[in-house]
Amino acid sequence: MVDSLFHKGLVLKSKKPDGVRYYRVRHVLQLHDATAVATDAPGELFALWKQFMATEWDGYTRQLESLLPGAVMRVIPINTSLEPNAQVLAFDDVRSLVDNARNLAVTRCSCRAIDGACGKPLEVCLQLDRAADYSIERGTGRPVTKDQALEILRQCAKEGLVHVSENKRSSGQVICNCCSDCCVNWASIRAGTGKLIAAPLSPPWSSTAW
Repeated sequence: MVDSLFHKGLVLKSKKPDGVRYYRVRHVLQLHDATAVATDAPGELFALWKQFMATEWDGYTRQLESLLPGAVMRVIPINTSLEPNAQVLAFDDVRSLVDNARNLAVTRCSCRAIDGACGKPLEVCLQLDRAADYSIERGTGRPVTKDQALEILRQCAKEGLVHVSENKRSSGQVICNCCSDCCVNWASIRAGTGKLIAAPLSPPWSSTAW
């Protein structure tokens, strides 16, 4: 029963020496991303997510921004078109993130899976290491080589998509390729209210059979 929740994206799991442990997702953005790419996600779920993002998401982000010292998500520069005097550290280099990954997978973009009105590429969300293991096991992602991952990033750059990852010095576990109209990371930016952040857990729907 719990494993079915894992495949729906409602719980995560971790393999320990003494067995497998399950735990709930940490925040709304993680819940959003996990459920949106589930192989059996119903259209009604997408409609509820769109309603939540349109009516409540910006309020959560503004409230959380007043408490956090910095953004949770950050934009990753690509290796081209940089000012000569700009210094890009290794952890800010998208190629370095890919090269240093133990395992890689690609999934559908959770935001464009829900909306997708922009018509931008869908299967472009790169998962690294544990996130790659997780998506492959769930069946929501497929393995890719480092060369294939870099080619995906090049194609995303041509499409005008923005590389976004977790805002921490160590390598993150995901490289999103965000558009300006579907992606939840950009809702507050478009409204002129904030920065790239994630919100605390607060499920946007009532309990359903799914």
